[in-house]
Amino acid sequence: EKFVIVTGGGGPCRAYVHAATALASKKPSQTDLHWIGIMATKLNAEFFRVLFNPFTHPIVSGDPTVKLPLTKPILIGAGYAPGHSTDMDSVILAHTYGSTRVMNLTNIDYVYSADPRKDKTAKPFHDLSWKEYKKILGIKKHAAAAHVPFDPVATDFAQRHGLSVTILNGAKLSNMRKALRGESFVGTTLHP
Repeated sequence: EKFVIVTGGGGPCRAYVHAATALASKKPSQTDLHWIGIMATKLNAEFFRVLFNPFTHPIVSGDPTVKLPLTKPILIGAGYAPGHSTDMDSVILAHTYGSTRVMNLTNIDYVYSADPRKDKTAKPFHDLSWKEYKKILGIKKHAAAAHVPFDPVATDFAQRHGLSVTILNGAKLSNMRKALRGESFVGTTLHP
C-alpha cells in the first residue's frame, strides 16, 4: 500500500502567524501570513520524511499537481501556495494520484455542531454530506492559521471531485487503524 502524508503547520504555524501579526512594524498581508504558515508545514514535512526513512520518498512533494513516482510506500507533502491550507494540498494530491479518500488526522474526534470546548451541548456527527458540512462550517474562504475541521476551499474542491474525507483524532492510532481497515471507527466522514 502507498500513503501520501501531508503535514500541517500546527501550533508552530499559529504561533508564528500570531507573532508576526502582533510584532510586525507594518501589518502583514494575508499572503505574507500564508507564506509563514507554508514554511512551518515544510519544516514539519522534512521532519516526518526523516522520521519515516527508509520508507519515504527522498524529497517532500512541493507541488500537489505533479505526480511523483511512488518508489517508496510513503510520500510526504507540505503547504504549496497562499490561499489555501494543507487540507487543500491533501485533496489535490488525492485527485492527482487517483484516490477518492482522504483521512484528516486532527485533534478532535468528530465534526461537531459547535466547538465542543466552548459548547458542552455540541452534537457530534458521524456522517455528513459536503452540503451539510458547509452549512455547519458557515465560512467560505480560508484564512491563514484558521482552525476548522476541514477548510472551506478544500471542501469545495473535494465536493467538485467526488472525494470523501474522514476526520479522525490523530492521537488515537488504533482508531485510525480501524478506519484504514474499513472497521467501525470514531470519527466523521464527509462525502458527496
